[in-house]
Amino acid sequence: MIGKKVVHHLMMSAKDAHYVGALVNGARIVDQWGDVSTELMVYVDGDISLFLGYEKVEFLAPVYHTSKFYEVQKYLIEANSNLYITATCINPEFF
Repeated sequence: MIGKKVVHHLMMSAKDAHYVGALVNGARIVDQWGDVSTELMVYVDGDISLFLGYEKVEFLAPVYHTSKFYEVQKYLIEANSNLYITATCINPEFF
């Protein structure tokens, strides 16, 4: 399962913009991370496991509401017992 990738596609709408300049709230982004994480755990564990937490969360670029599509990707990098190390990225305008 190492290297398994889960991809979700979504569109940020006007209701997602909470700040000046139509900047999307970071909590909306973390919510999407949770959704792809849950799907990845279905593949890895065979059931709907939930992450207990995130060790490192970095917002490297802003996400704006512009009615554009975004792609959320999550990769399984390492699995040890009940510890899963993953990476998540969001790509705006992927198509």
